[in-house]
Amino acid sequence: MLKVIQITDCHIKSMPNAELRGVNVDRSLKAVLEHIKTWHTPLDLVLATGDLTHDDPAAYPRFKAMLEPLATPVYCLPGNHDMPAELAAQCADGQVQRQRHVQHKGWQFILLD
Repeated sequence: MLKVIQITDCHIKSMPNAELRGVNVDRSLKAVLEHIKTWHTPLDLVLATGDLTHDDPAAYPRFKAMLEPLATPVYCLPGNHDMPAELAAQCADGQVQRQRHVQHKGWQFILLD
């Protein structure tokens, strides 16, 4: 069985503990990731879809670092608040990657924006 988790609209910013519409985006993503680690591991991959950051290319390293504890491949799709070229450049290899097509255990995932 293939176990996939999708996360979306993280809106991470370059400054730690930044808020968006009154929500601490770091705390929100950390709570989601903790839930995933507690209840949904082991898993095969994570699809991070859209608005990973919020109009800030300096936030991509923070986003990647926050996902490292999952210790599973993360494939990213940019959203309207992301910068696709920056995402592709900063997530070209390693655990967190910008991919358009992923094949895993006989499944194909096509990430379209």
